[in-house]
Amino acid sequence: MDYKDYYKTLGVDRNASQDEIKKAFRRLARQYHPDMNKGDKNAEEIFKDINEANEVLSDPEKRQKYDQFGTHWQQYERAGGRPEDFDWNAWQQPGGGTYTRTVSQEELEQIFKSFQLNIWKQIPLDFLK
Repeated sequence: MDYKDYYKTLGVDRNASQDEIKKAFRRLARQYHPDMNKGDKNAEEIFKDINEANEVLSDPEKRQKYDQFGTHWQQYERAGGRPEDFDWNAWQQPGGGTYTRTVSQEELEQIFKSFQLNIWKQIPLDFLK
C-alpha cells in the first residue's frame, strides 16, 4: 500500500485546525462530487480519497493515530497494538544505547539459506571474510 498523505489530499498543513480541515473538505467535495462530474472516473477516485482523508483528519483520535503511524494506523489498531504496550527498554543496554552484534559468515549464510532463493546462490559471500 502506498503512503497516502491525507493532509496533502485536503491541501492543508499538518497543524491545520478542525475548522480548516472542514472548509478544505467541503470545498474539494463540492468540486469533485460525482453529481458534478458525471462519468469522470478520475473525479470519482479523488472524491473517495477526499472522503477518506476527511474521515481520519476530522476525528481527533483517528488523526492522532494517523500522525503517529501513518496510513497503517488502522492495521496497527486491528492487530491490538497500543504504543504504551511496547517496552523499548528490552532493546537497550544498561546505561542507555542500543544493542548490536556482529554475525559470522556461517551465521549469515544460515540466515539467508532459509530464503532458498536462487539469487542468493549466485552471490558470492567472499567479501565477508
